[in-house]
Amino acid sequence: MRLLCSILCCSGLLMARPLAAQSIQAVGERDLRFGTVFPGLPEQVLRTDATRAGRYRIRARAGTGLSVRLVLPAAMVGPGGATLPLTFAADDGGYTPLFFLNFQIPFDPNAPYNFSMPFLGTVRIYLGGTATPSFAQPGGTYSAAVVMIVAVVSN
Repeated sequence: MRLLCSILCCSGLLMARPLAAQSIQAVGERDLRFGTVFPGLPEQVLRTDATRAGRYRIRARAGTGLSVRLVLPAAMVGPGGATLPLTFAADDGGYTPLFFLNFQIPFDPNAPYNFSMPFLGTVRIYLGGTATPSFAQPGGTYSAAVVMIVAVVSN
């Protein structure tokens, strides 16, 4: 089994590519962004949001069986160690081989998602979620990392 990890952070992008996985490329293209969040008011970002949904690109040889697993944070961390709870619903993950936000196949980002790479050799994974600040939530910038693990599986 070959693994490829990509980390998408609110503050930047890191990527690790083991030598065994050189034929697979996983790149974080856009962070999941909640924008301005107000104390006591949940803020939801849909996976189909063109500017705020997280977006990854995966490239591999057509027909390759892949499994994508997202390691999702339970909260973002902010000033003085304050935390802002996050939740990811059963349809907050999206898969598309067509690169169109509105033609996504929804999936549960809390569980691995398996697929066979289409003939074009590129797919995109989208991620939405909900931030739920408390009424006493301290102001400031909050961030967390989402880790995407891509593994080759047999078809």
